[in-house]
Amino acid sequence: MHDLKDFGLLGIGACGGNQVSAFKKYDLASFYINSAIEDLKSLGLQDMHYYHIKDAMGCHKDRNVSKNYLAQNYEDILKHIERYLTGKYVFLFGSTGGGTSSGMCALMTELLESELGKIVIPVITIPSLSESLQAKTNSYELLKELFGCAQHTIFIVDNNKESNFIKSNETLATLIYSL
Repeated sequence: MHDLKDFGLLGIGACGGNQVSAFKKYDLASFYINSAIEDLKSLGLQDMHYYHIKDAMGCHKDRNVSKNYLAQNYEDILKHIERYLTGKYVFLFGSTGGGTSSGMCALMTELLESELGKIVIPVITIPSLSESLQAKTNSYELLKELFGCAQHTIFIVDNNKESNFIKSNETLATLIYSL
């Protein structure tokens, strides 16, 4: 049996941040990464461990911008994650269609496992059918990368199943916590 201290939550981008925020009632170690400070502020920065990428103002669905931000800041990001997510297991949350998460998710999975010795379980949300071609292209590219590097279970959340994202995130938190 595992202790709850063995688990941590990492939310990347707006979607990942909102999903991890739904876990607050469970009092699990959480950390947030975003390239847009507005997205972090919307979560409420008090009592929250987060990393805003220096001088970043969002990725606007551009995976290459996100990858460059990670390349320039990964050592500092890992140092912060190591400080706040001390458990062995990390559930990594994010959207496959946006910018920040779709560019960082696969490499963060690899870095957390190889550099910090974590077991990473990605929980990724795919775009709804009504989202842009760019979001769907980002999703396809990230899924290719993630399936090539992830060493453990990947949970995929379908954005077509529930239009109320607050409800969807609460349901997701309940399901993941019950595991």
